[in-house]
Amino acid sequence: MDIQHSSPIEKNELIVSGRIDGIGAHRLGAALVDSIADGVKNIVVDLKDATFLGSAGLGTLLRHWRQLQKNGGTLHVANPSPQVLLLLNVSGFKDLLLQKS
Repeated sequence: MDIQHSSPIEKNELIVSGRIDGIGAHRLGAALVDSIADGVKNIVVDLKDATFLGSAGLGTLLRHWRQLQKNGGTLHVANPSPQVLLLLNVSGFKDLLLQKS
């Protein structure tokens, strides 16, 4: 899994490619923690090149979504790959996490 950052201070975009399995979820979580520690309040996680999103990855997104919401920020998923979109639909979290256009 690879994560690229575009990091204006007010809004950070993380572009994630590959598998977001247990190891990938840990790496994604670390990148989110770093962004939040840097003072970023609004994060977009672009998943157009993600090939898999497992329960650990979904849990990581939800945990940080909740943390940012509590502190007046936002976390959204943008451009989910078909595989990721399917999991978001099945899990019921599509409306919560998917960035509105």
